[in-house]
Amino acid sequence: MWEANGQWRGSNGKINRERAKVLLLVHTEAADVRAAIMSIIAEYKHDFQQESVLWETAPVCAAF
Repeated sequence: MWEANGQWRGSNGKINRERAKVLLLVHTEAADVRAAIMSIIAEYKHDFQQESVLWETAPVCAAF
């Protein structure tokens, strides 16, 4: 997790800016994992009165 500057256009058309947090999750692509992430997003939106939360996905190949 790291700090960032967030920006979005609200439902009222106004551009809003605020401090943000970026959370990087590396996970399998499975229905139960997707459901768990969607649940976390919904709870975050509720707790912090957010209209939306950015969720970006990308396939990766990692090796150790």
